[in-house]
Amino acid sequence: MQLLRILVVSMSSAFLHAVKQALQCKPRVAEVWEAQTGQIAVAQAKACRPDLVLLDERLRDMSLLEIVSKLRTQLLSSLIVMMTMYEVDSYQDALSEIGVDQVIDKTRFTEEIETLLATMP
Repeated sequence: MQLLRILVVSMSSAFLHAVKQALQCKPRVAEVWEAQTGQIAVAQAKACRPDLVLLDERLRDMSLLEIVSKLRTQLLSSLIVMMTMYEVDSYQDALSEIGVDQVIDKTRFTEEIETLLATMP
């Protein structure tokens, strides 16, 4: 099993801090980068080549479609996972079409990130 490099993208510095702390204690996680804007996330993705991008559903400077499109052109094999507190079953297919691989519930982050990390190669 390879060690994972993860980019976390959210407008909330408090959420970024909490997620980074939760991830850094996982044995499979090698590095965690954070970004508060889409523009920074795209630049970091290009420089760091993360295996996993945890992307908040809403950012100040880019729509979800725009950031996923930009990330997907740079990160063909990276997993892009949207984090949300909303029910997404009704538009899961549309998210897949734009390049989002999975969705996790922010209110169940600890449980869902464990499952996600366990399934990654």
